[in-house]
Amino acid sequence: MEEMESTLLQANEISCRIQQISEKGLSLLLYVTSRDGQKRLDEKYGPLGWQDKYEVIDGDLYCIISAWDEAKQMWVAKEDVGTASYTAKEKGRASDAFKRACVKHGIGRELYTAPYIWINAKDAGIKTDNNGKTTTKKKFSVNLITYTSDRKIDELEIVDQDMNIVFKQYASQKIDDIKYKVLVEKLNEAKVTMDEVVELFHVNTLQEMDINQWNRCMRKLEVTIASKAGKKDDE
Repeated sequence: MEEMESTLLQANEISCRIQQISEKGLSLLLYVTSRDGQKRLDEKYGPLGWQDKYEVIDGDLYCIISAWDEAKQMWVAKEDVGTASYTAKEKGRASDAFKRACVKHGIGRELYTAPYIWINAKDAGIKTDNNGKTTTKKKFSVNLITYTSDRKIDELEIVDQDMNIVFKQYASQKIDDIKYKVLVEKLNEAKVTMDEVVELFHVNTLQEMDINQWNRCMRKLEVTIASKAGKKDDE
């Protein structure tokens, strides 16, 4: 079975899933939709050239997608585990597992180059109940996406169900006031100083950072925060 590079996903083939939500806003992850994942598998291996099945292992739901290797006369399987979605837990786990297994077959790998997608509370329609639980009824989708020559996401627009742009990234764009405030909050949470970031990215001030630098910095801060949280749990 010769591995072929998949065609880059278009906006209408990508879905958005809430990763984290709080009273300040929410972050999104990008995924290939299950329907378009099936379509891409059909194109890559043929409608009868692949199959999927699901298994529960230690309480986790796994999707195994197998493709037929004509040369070896055998099925080649790749699998991944699903996590519950924000809106539909069981159905969400199955769908998420399928999407992740599709990535193992090279479908939608470019989405892993997505920027840190943060939507503030006002644009996200965040509501907090008397118990302090935060929710939103808004739905989000990709309105525009372009890629660089090395298959990385370049431009990106996210809209809500009313087609209001709630997130945008354009090539070489400088960060706006919202992204600056989000960055400062993450710095405080990670206990990292502004001077450290300025020196690392070779800028005079945080406001001089472009969108690509901001994305890299946010990812580094998320790793730092997670690492410190893990150390506290071990204590």
